[in-house]
Amino acid sequence: MTEINGENSSLKISTPGKIIREILPPFFPPIPSDEIKGKENLPHIEKLINEGYSIVVLYNHFSSSDIFRTLEFVLKQKSMKNKEICVPIIEDLYNYTKLIPKAAKIKFCSIVTQKEIDILDRKHKKQYGKSEKSSHTTLDSLSRLKEKQMRERDKLVEQQKPLNSLYFKTALDTLRKGGIIIVAPQVTRDDSLKIPTEDSPTAVSTLIARLDHDKLDKVAFLPIGLGIKNQTDYSEDKVGLYNLGKKYILHIGPIFTKNELRHLALEQYAEIQIEQKKTRRGVERVVIEELAKLVPPEYLKSLPQQEQIRN
Repeated sequence: MTEINGENSSLKISTPGKIIREILPPFFPPIPSDEIKGKENLPHIEKLINEGYSIVVLYNHFSSSDIFRTLEFVLKQKSMKNKEICVPIIEDLYNYTKLIPKAAKIKFCSIVTQKEIDILDRKHKKQYGKSEKSSHTTLDSLSRLKEKQMRERDKLVEQQKPLNSLYFKTALDTLRKGGIIIVAPQVTRDDSLKIPTEDSPTAVSTLIARLDHDKLDKVAFLPIGLGIKNQTDYSEDKVGLYNLGKKYILHIGPIFTKNELRHLALEQYAEIQIEQKKTRRGVERVVIEELAKLVPPEYLKSLPQQEQIRN
């Protein structure tokens, strides 16, 4: 029995679960076969898995379809297909995944991101503005609408911390068993890859801190760059949804162990981390730079910052 992170892995996927995994991809949003690049990196990925490493798959995020494309790739890999999988996902997509039987051993964790809160705020502002302009609206009805909107927002904000906490617990449990988690470092959909700033998400570095706390060392990080064939505009109104009928390109990058990723961040960004006392930012920057080598140039945009990432 393979020893995983100091524990014996006892994960067994039942025969029905294996069958479900085999037939699952066609039930994702209808998509043409994806083009896979970087296949030369697959042997080293398989080697680390055989040595007992659990895997964190990192992908760039611009559409609702990204997670399903990435998950389909994982399910098709012989070295990964029998591993437990954990996937953080927003509420709208989470409801869709409830159709997938538990026997498949794919754990979808509902999370609340800041973008969802911002979207709700914009929706409320539009609703209030429309009601305010209506000749049938009274001050009393506007007040009731405002109270209703505040309750709706408070409920979403209250859900954020416990849901995200549950996700981290599930993710760590999955990695402890030698499983796989799939993470978007950008956290929410974005029309380009951007250099991390002080306000950027710290999904990867926060995860590494949790891994360190739980003494989980045999973890490796696999970047996968996503793009759409012949796509020049990655704005949300163009590609933000499922992109049915469009062909994706998945570019598999080189895999890094947790220690390799940390050392790379220290070597390249020691000055940033020491001067600004931002020990996590170097990790996030290295992750974005590795993804930048794999995504289409159109997803980097022609800003000087993005040009520097690629060079």
